[in-house]
Formats: sequence, structure tokens, C-alpha cells
Amino acid sequence: MHVSCHALTQQNHSPADDIHIYAGDFNAHVADENETHITMQELHTFPPRVGDCDKRHMSSPPAAAPITSTRISSPQRGRLLLRMLNTTSFLILNGRFEGADDSIPYTLQRQDEATINDYDLIAKQHFPKVKTCYVIPRPSRSLRSKSGPPIDHNPIVLHLSLLAKSATQSTANIPIAQELPPQTQFYSSKLKDPAVRENNSHALEDQADKTEQAIQTLKKSLQQGIITATQYAEKAHVIIVSALQVTAQKIIGTTEFRGKNAQREHLTQRRQQDNGHFSADDKRIVAKQTLTQTLKK
Repeated sequence: MHVSCHALTQQNHSPADDIHIYAGDFNAHVADENETHITMQELHTFPPRVGDCDKRHMSSPPAAAPITSTRISSPQRGRLLLRMLNTTSFLILNGRFEGADDSIPYTLQRQDEATINDYDLIAKQHFPKVKTCYVIPRPSRSLRSKSGPPIDHNPIVLHLSLLAKSATQSTANIPIAQELPPQTQFYSSKLKDPAVRENNSHALEDQADKTEQAIQTLKKSLQQGIITATQYAEKAHVIIVSALQVTAQKIIGTTEFRGKNAQREHLTQRRQQDNGHFSADDKRIVAKQTLTQTLKK
């Protein structure tokens, strides 16, 4: 969470009209608590956010004792996330565009468990550019593809209203896409072994030193105007993810979550989804998918 806060504060080096979206699994519970940087006048500007207000999924109290344990709970992460949002003047988007008859927009559904711990974040000055943000639900485990990856998280769709760039803009200023590290799955269960966990921590510390040097070099290039803020973010992402993957590969190793036949089925389904030819049976999901396809057009 501290790394995320540092990354968010770095966006202050970018032009004020640059939009930065931060999204992912924060493993944090914030219920429907408002960000305190929202003023009384702004309360009428930002719609209220629907959250998971189950008593087990509330954030830690603002005056909770300092965190001393190395294992941080989801409520504690929620409090850290709210502090980060208040420091950077960012907003949580998912949950603010729900209709009166919509159910709670859970982002995690695992058997009988349901909660919200994934978020889309944006600086509040850019909120007027947000047209909608919603979660595509999966109301039952039976609707999930048995051949797909073991993912319990629901996708969040974000639609922004942005001005198109001029066709006469020089392509020389368009940053070249950075090749991203491959998506992999690791034997994370091995980390339950104290010896393996300790070895992993030491290996991460070694990689962190190398990563910090690379990030500092990259930061100098940004400050000198050699690279753009977008290129800085992309390259830094690659450096950090690669360091984590190198360490995990060395200590706990990778695993394949699909066999060859299941992989073929999964790729076929993904192509159908990308081409707009895939549809679920559940009416609520179909409605969300239809809206998504409409936004693409």
C-alpha cells in the first residue's frame, strides 16, 4: 500500500490534464466510507458510493492503533487505502453509478463469500470525464467456465469521455508500447512454509535494491525530459513486475492452471468475448455485457 501511495503521488509531476487511472485488487475493505478530502460543496457533485457494509467488511477505525504486525488485515488495508486517497485527492469510482434496483456491486465472489476489495481510482478533478463505472456480476459459481483460470474476481468496466487526438499529431511523440512481462501463476501455497517465506523475503530484498536503482535512473530520465510520464509509468511497471516474477520463479516456481485442451477452450472463449460473440445466460450479466459492447462502439 505504501508503494501504491508513492506511485499515486508521482502523478503530481505530470501535466494537470493528464488522467491517471489506478485499478486492481487492493484486498482492502472500506464499506461506503467517504473520502474526507471531499468538501461539503463537492458532496453534491459526486454521487454516493454503494459499498459492502457487512460488519465483517468495515475498515479499521481512523484512530486505530498503529500497525505493527507483518500480516495486515483487509480492514487495516482499507484504512490505509482511505488515507492514501485523502493524501492524493483520488476517488473510488466503482459503486457510484448503481441504479436503485441494482444489487451491491461485489468484486469478489467465492462460493458463499461476497465482498468488495477491487477498486478503480481517479483524481477528483477528472471525475466529470467519467461516464460510468460498474461491475459485471457473476451471481453463481456454476456460471464460471470450469476450464478457465481459478479467478473469483469480477471485471470492472470504466467508461471515460475523452477528446480524440488530432489526426495531424506527429507519430514521433507517441510512446512505443513497452513489452509487458508474461502473466504467470505461482505456487503461492509454498509460502506457508516459514523457511520458504523467509527465503522469499531475502530474495525480494535483493531484487528491491536492483529495482530501486533502475527506478531512480528512470526517474532522472523523466525529470530531464528524456521520457514522458506515460513512458515512465510503463517502464516502471515492467521493472517492478519483472522483479517480483524473477523472485517467485526462483523461490516457489510457476504452475500451469490449465491443461492443453482447457487452454484451447479458454482461448476460444476469449476470442468470442473479444469479438462480441459470447453471451451468458443470466439476464443481469447479459444487460451488462450489452452495455459494454455499446460503449465499445
